[in-house]
Amino acid sequence: DKNRIPCPVLEFRIINLQNSVSGGEIIDASLNCVASIEDKRASLAIRESINPHSPHRRRNVSGSLPGVSQSTVNNNIAVSAASDAQVIAQAGLNQAIDEGSCHLVPRRIFSKIELDPDQMPFFKRVWIARHVMDENSPLLTHKARHLIKKNRGYWPQKLNNHVAVRKSLRFQQIIVNLSGTSNITATDVYSQKIYDFVDINIGYKFAKVLFRGDDGSLNVDSEVLNDILEQDNGGAEPFLQRACIGDCGRESLVSSIRVEETKKWGGGGTKEIGG
Repeated sequence: DKNRIPCPVLEFRIINLQNSVSGGEIIDASLNCVASIEDKRASLAIRESINPHSPHRRRNVSGSLPGVSQSTVNNNIAVSAASDAQVIAQAGLNQAIDEGSCHLVPRRIFSKIELDPDQMPFFKRVWIARHVMDENSPLLTHKARHLIKKNRGYWPQKLNNHVAVRKSLRFQQIIVNLSGTSNITATDVYSQKIYDFVDINIGYKFAKVLFRGDDGSLNVDSEVLNDILEQDNGGAEPFLQRACIGDCGRESLVSSIRVEETKKWGGGGTKEIGG
């Protein structure tokens, strides 16, 4: 059935840089992830989910930076907002945040993104976490979510191309936090990555990073962490077009969106539209 197209999947790949070190594993590792969305661009469901009586509904981020002039506040907002995002992700909240009393920076909503898997008891080498962009995904427009729901949970046929997938996305940033305990030192470890809208690659898949050494050991090539290949059967967004959505010449960061489509493109295979 051509109408039963799985929803796109957003993929994040993480490498433990201590993978070749004895005892370099991260114990009880966990991932949490939130999307930062301008209030006016957020879907109706997300805006309505914010409790207007909650003390966390509005927060003045610039107020947490005493002694900083307004001209430098915006340069420091990313740090404060990222910290807020971690708390929101852990609590599973939708929270609106004001970045100062002026209107130079629009109010943003942070919304939790569900990842699978989001826990790993023994993180040694590579971790790929996925988010299904279905009718409950905060990354999609209200229209796209409505069409998915109307299509009984499947991705709409008319949105099954890289242009339509790109237009169905609505977010400014995605913030991913990794935390756990070092197996060597028994201390807490933490890392964070912030993705902008331009960092999403539509129609691509990750290049392989695992390989066998001459002695038969399994190794990780960290040099290709950010390398991507066009998905099977084509259909990817032209890379230069994708890169120039934001700042042309920026290094490509890694995540991947895939849309699987049955048999439309011939050969009895599937089409993956990634990003």
